[in-house]
Amino acid sequence: MHGVIHLSPNRLQRFDAFLDRLDGHRSQADAIGRGIARSVRRLPSWCWPLLVAAATWPSGVWAVHRLLDDSDDPLGFVALATLLLALWRDRDRFAAAPRVGRLIAATLLVVVSDLPVDGLPDLARALLASVAIVLALAAIADRTEAIAPYAGLAVLALPLLSSLQFYAGFPLRVVTAEASRWLLTMAGSEVARVGSALMVDGHLILVDAPCSGVRLAWVGYFTACVAAWMCGASNRRFLATMPLVGATVLTGNIVRNTVLVAADAHGVAMTDAMHSAVGLVAFAGIASIIGSLFVRGRARTVRVVSMPGTGSSDASAWLICVLAGAAALPLAKPAASEAPRRRDVEWPTRYDGRPIRPL
Repeated sequence: MHGVIHLSPNRLQRFDAFLDRLDGHRSQADAIGRGIARSVRRLPSWCWPLLVAAATWPSGVWAVHRLLDDSDDPLGFVALATLLLALWRDRDRFAAAPRVGRLIAATLLVVVSDLPVDGLPDLARALLASVAIVLALAAIADRTEAIAPYAGLAVLALPLLSSLQFYAGFPLRVVTAEASRWLLTMAGSEVARVGSALMVDGHLILVDAPCSGVRLAWVGYFTACVAAWMCGASNRRFLATMPLVGATVLTGNIVRNTVLVAADAHGVAMTDAMHSAVGLVAFAGIASIIGSLFVRGRARTVRVVSMPGTGSSDASAWLICVLAGAAALPLAKPAASEAPRRRDVEWPTRYDGRPIRPL
């Protein structure tokens, strides 16, 4: 049998009043939600890259500190200034209605970049943050605007050189030394390579870290990004030209190194100014070749009217909440416990019965 609940008229009136208040609160919440949606809809498009950049503040703080503490070459500031100048000059091209799909991808990258977990290198976090900012730019860019040159400048703005020198410096020195050995042998010299060193006609010449070409590669790719942006190269053409840019930089560095090694082997007293002059000549040739790869393309087109975005303001409001939460994630990371201090240990003066001489 089913029970029957009997309500007195007084209780029934109170229950009706409760339902009326519940409907009022629901209507008020709906009004607040519609107000937030309207506010998000009125946000200028350029606010989205700024919001993403603000949410990746830990990577920005790390990059600036790394560029200022002499642990990396401050060339990243040049790339960052160039990127900001290019965006300001072409700001009309970044005024389209945001495409929510790209904003969602950017937000996910921000969350991963800001996760307070160990094991993810700071440079990898900064790279994810840069890609997130580029995706936010792509979300508001005209559909005909090539975003690849901006992405290249964003990556070059990171403190990359010391890491590249650490991981790629020695292999590049070996490749450069071997190519120089081949060229000098063709010129009639007796050359042997030992590691990254060359024995040229009895003279031992070291191919040191500056001769690896890492810095020259940075300048070459920077030139390619600027040339592609100025010439209006498409994304496909920019990416297809990158291998040619790398080959040009490697060839120019090999020629520069061969000239310096040949001069040193033949007793030519090379001053610092002469070394710099050879480097400038090599860079001028590399830059002119890289520029010619893009100059043959079309010039930058006038701004076109973008098609409206396909996203909704409700999704945009949720993305703002997620970005705010991601920005607060690094603050939840527990403070690292201080490692116990090790006692000072004297460096041994003898090893295997033989004295050790400081070098």
